[in-house]
Amino acid sequence: MQIEEDNPPRTIQDEMFGGLRSRRKIMFPVNQTLQQVITDEWQEPEKRITVPKEIRNRLAFATEDVRLYRETPKVDIQIAKVAKKTLLPFEDTSQLSDPMDKKIDGLMKKAWEATSLTIEANIASTSVARSMTLWLNRLEASIKDRAPREELASCLPLLKMATAFLADASAETVRYGAKTGVLSNSARRALWLKTWAADITSKNKLCAIPFQGEYMFGPVLDKILEKVGDKSKTLPDRQPFRKPSFPKRTRQPPPEVKGKGKTGRWSYPKGGRGAGKRKDGN
Repeated sequence: MQIEEDNPPRTIQDEMFGGLRSRRKIMFPVNQTLQQVITDEWQEPEKRITVPKEIRNRLAFATEDVRLYRETPKVDIQIAKVAKKTLLPFEDTSQLSDPMDKKIDGLMKKAWEATSLTIEANIASTSVARSMTLWLNRLEASIKDRAPREELASCLPLLKMATAFLADASAETVRYGAKTGVLSNSARRALWLKTWAADITSKNKLCAIPFQGEYMFGPVLDKILEKVGDKSKTLPDRQPFRKPSFPKRTRQPPPEVKGKGKTGRWSYPKGGRGAGKRKDGN
């Protein structure tokens, strides 16, 4: 691969104590083309992943063999009954009431689809790679047995086809992994924006902005806030919270009951206890 390793000059101290340090390993270079494949998927986080026709034709599997991880898991009936009260708890009738919860669920479904493509590409790749190991062992044995040149040359087209398949399938795996990661990040965006007091359109737009790494939203969010004229760079509320004002309560004397002790509901019956004294003092 022509990986250049930097070998600085060693001093006597390096030779004396160099063995105490961890051994440095040759590292794989990250090609700029592969970097571009990843960042291209990050530009449109919520876009459904596409598989090139030539790759789809070569990633051929029997439906019954890949149904386990190709189909998105359905909601269990027990959970569906909790999500929505219905007479008959079918999975199709369950709906999440909060719009952001629905968005998170949709993003995670897309992430599952990208993950299933990664699994299929890896299964095909490891099958071809292990087959190549057997073919190369047979080729080596043929060379040792001094097989005819024509027989040895006949093995090359098959090896070239296998190598080309591994090159394409592994590159697609990088793209599927990038899509899975960016969809998971968009789901995290929706989770953190759920409590933001804003309209659902603004939340959806922020979830779909390009991803640049390091932060969930990153510099794109700063530019959006600058456009709305927010120097503090904080998310504006649709309806700012204001402390409600209530009129001051003043104590008022209880209403006077007319005729208390004489007539009305609070007076004693005529001639009963509490009636006025008689003129004779009894």
